[in-house]
Amino acid sequence: MHEAYLGTGLANAAAHAQEEMGELNAALGKAGRFGWNSGHPDLNPADRETNARWALREAVDAYRAIAVLIGELREYDRLYGGKNGGQNENRA
Repeated sequence: MHEAYLGTGLANAAAHAQEEMGELNAALGKAGRFGWNSGHPDLNPADRETNARWALREAVDAYRAIAVLIGELREYDRLYGGKNGGQNENRA
């Protein structure tokens, strides 16, 4: 996802991490079904990337999104100490 479209805060970090993990899941599923060295058959061979390269790209994106999420979760825990007094946790 382009940085300009990323919001801030815990809710946005969680949503972004979910999105990136979904994309990684798709890449891993294609690799498992069609093989790591396979690529999308409808693409021009010069533009085609292997499923392994696609999975690597998505894994890096997911890793970065999870790192941001961890930071937001640590900040949330620092502010609220794991105790929210019964408030809705989606309000972070």
